Formats: sequence, structure tokens, C-alpha cells
Amino acid sequence: PNSVEAKMSFAGTIECILGTDGKVESAKMTKSVNPRYDAALLEAAKFWTFQPATKSGVPVKYRYVLNIKLEGR
Repeated sequence: PNSVEAKMSFAGTIECILGTDGKVESAKMTKSVNPRYDAALLEAAKFWTFQPATKSGVPVKYRYVLNIKLEGR
């Protein structure tokens, strides 16, 4: 970031589709954090893993929306 952005905060949301194994199958920005950072956040999401959602004790696919906040110093 430039010196001005380094002191700013940015917020947005990412919608992930989680597989039955808890891994992110797909991710999309539903509210941009900042065009400069969106692609890097989506790339990072490919490596996230969550505890699988279950229905009646059986793992199921799940849509999960995350609020993302980047804080400046």
C-alpha cells in the first residue's frame, strides 16, 4: 500500500462455497474490500479450510459469507 492507504481501514465481504471436507470450492467478492486487494484475498481464500457444516450428522456443502476488514497502522 502507499503511505495514505497504510493508515486506512477497508471492509468488504467474501462469499465462499465450502465442500463436505470444509475446503473452499469457490469464492467471490460480494462487497469489494478495495480493488487493489480483492484479487489477493480471493486467491488466499482458495487455501482456507473450515470445519465442515453438517446436517443430521452428515457433512454438507455450505455457503458461508465472511466479513473482511483490513486495518491500517
